[in-house]
Amino acid sequence: KIAAYYGPQDLQEYRSPSAMTLRQMDDRFSFFKPDIVVLDLGCFPGGWSQVAVERTESSSSSSQVIGVDTVKIDPLNYHTFIQGDVEDEATDARILE
Repeated sequence: KIAAYYGPQDLQEYRSPSAMTLRQMDDRFSFFKPDIVVLDLGCFPGGWSQVAVERTESSSSSSQVIGVDTVKIDPLNYHTFIQGDVEDEATDARILE
């Protein structure tokens, strides 16, 4: 169903098919805006973080996209990755830095 909405070539540009669903939700509700902070908990493999970076225009605004997971992800431009468990106080402190 997602491929019918966007097409297979669009799915290949994101790390997860669910990223397209997030784009659909943002198209409808416009919750990603420039100059905001997005905290992506459980960000592996990084598809939602990709959408957040794209939609918040973090390359040209003061937006920040921070991804947290116990599993390391491949780096993304304009994205801060923190490897750790959000239930751990040390991880929480790194998020708040």
